[in-house]
Amino acid sequence: MLDTRMGEVLCRMGIIQKEDIDRILSQQRQTRQKFGQIAIRLGLVTQEQIWEAWARQLAEREGIDLDAVGSDTPAVETLPLATARRFGVVPLRLWGQNLVVAAPADISGATLEQLARETGCQIHVCVSTSSSIREHLQRLSEAMCAA
Repeated sequence: MLDTRMGEVLCRMGIIQKEDIDRILSQQRQTRQKFGQIAIRLGLVTQEQIWEAWARQLAEREGIDLDAVGSDTPAVETLPLATARRFGVVPLRLWGQNLVVAAPADISGATLEQLARETGCQIHVCVSTSSSIREHLQRLSEAMCAA
């Protein structure tokens, strides 16, 4: 599946319009800056809105590279590694009461509902393999012990 572009996500969120996307893309061609950086500089969005759009964008991906994406501290604090192992997921991003996790494609709805109850968050899933999830949780655990 192709990744949804940042401008499309921000537009769906009702933050920017198509004309804003065109303006940002025009500047992006000239400056090679990231879409979000330009949108912030133009005063069209806040840093928090870019963060939320990026987390939403991540939640729409399939087959992600967990090492490239990584996990943010608020997500790991919301879903501790012991709990993540029990559910077979990796916490990736947290915005507000929304938690993005990497999970296998066959994760059950009941498991996601239980995860939502335990974290108090709405759960958004991006698909990864079970082996990648196990390996990433192990590396996260090792990194936390080393810190």
